[in-house]
Amino acid sequence: SLMFNGKDLTGWEARGAGTWKVEDGVLVGRGNWGFLAFTGGKFDQYTDFEISADIKVYDTGEHPKARHLHRGNSGFYFRTPPTKEKPAGGGMGYEAQVDHGDKSNPTGSIYGYPKGRDPKLKDGEWFNMRVKAQGWHFQIWVNGEKTLDTIEKSQKFGKGYFRLQVHHPSDVVMFKNVKLRELSGASAAKGANSGVLSYTVKNIDGEDVALADYKGKVL
Repeated sequence: SLMFNGKDLTGWEARGAGTWKVEDGVLVGRGNWGFLAFTGGKFDQYTDFEISADIKVYDTGEHPKARHLHRGNSGFYFRTPPTKEKPAGGGMGYEAQVDHGDKSNPTGSIYGYPKGRDPKLKDGEWFNMRVKAQGWHFQIWVNGEKTLDTIEKSQKFGKGYFRLQVHHPSDVVMFKNVKLRELSGASAAKGANSGVLSYTVKNIDGEDVALADYKGKVL
């Protein structure tokens, strides 16, 4: 289902210092650290899902304090927990990274976790990102190519909000065709409460198959 109607910010709630507008059917964020939280779905908080969007980022170079960046920086946050002060997601959750110049956390990674394969993208170009979370099994695709396939062993955030990020004063981030599909949990989530984590998931035939990273190495 579409999360963004292409006309206005219905179903979204701005947080922080960034500004968000709809321009020519595109969701655009500018200027300083801030988020746009999704509040218009069937549920406020989600656990198992597949989400995708067409994204473009760049830096205008107009703000002197951001000269060291020289690149756009955004993120697709998921399972962001609410706080008392910020009911629509105030904690961090997980960030599907959008930063083509970050060598430690390139686009298609989950920020702060083992990095994914760098898709070698350029600022100012549209690309598609798809994020899938089932239990603690997280996968990311960029332009149809898998960049990350991993188990989140720390199991920090079980459910939460979706948020889009604008990062710094001269940052411009753009989203369109934002889509969400709800999923049922996979066997990777079994034993989460007991501290025992399965390293298999069910395939389409209901068989247990071992998880592998994007290089095909079994986890």
